[in-house]
Amino acid sequence: MEGRECRVAVGSTNPVKVGAVARVFRLLCSPTVIPVAVEPGVPPQPVGLGETLRGALNRAVGALRGSGADYGVGMEAGVVRLGEGLVLDVQACVVVDSSGRVGVGLSPWFQVPGGWAGRLLEGVELGVVAEEVLRRVGIRSGLGVIGYLTRGFMTRLELGEDALLMALVPFMNPRLYGDSMLTVDALLGVIEGLEAEGK
Repeated sequence: MEGRECRVAVGSTNPVKVGAVARVFRLLCSPTVIPVAVEPGVPPQPVGLGETLRGALNRAVGALRGSGADYGVGMEAGVVRLGEGLVLDVQACVVVDSSGRVGVGLSPWFQVPGGWAGRLLEGVELGVVAEEVLRRVGIRSGLGVIGYLTRGFMTRLELGEDALLMALVPFMNPRLYGDSMLTVDALLGVIEGLEAEGK
């Protein structure tokens, strides 16, 4: 299966996301990666797991639509409040194939500095807050905030790769997942449930 060729549309022209897809998708097939500018339909800083997943799903479906690709990939970073004083950043990835089957994955979550949480929950992007507070221009386009916080041990690219790898698990194991794979409509139902609960 890994030797077959495939076309993968990525719902972003961001080189970090495109690079992650080009590298990780080789585990499934030999990819030709097609960057597609897609409006995610969520604020620049998604808040809550539901909104973050919605952005990733919208990017995947939007990239796949009209591209003639075999797969659409959407990646979205968001912040999730788990309790008083605890706000975590997470990258969500959704992979949709041409038949509407879906794989979902998340990156490792990391705690954002408490002094930043209020602005993030108001919708100001993490990268914008980080650049202002740290007085470092271009933090978003390089290693990312996580690269700064981990002193380069983990980068934004690696967070995206981890999320994508997790989203590919059902596609890499079709005999195990088979008919139990999610569909776009089923994932939308999950997202609507999360949003209704304020998650």
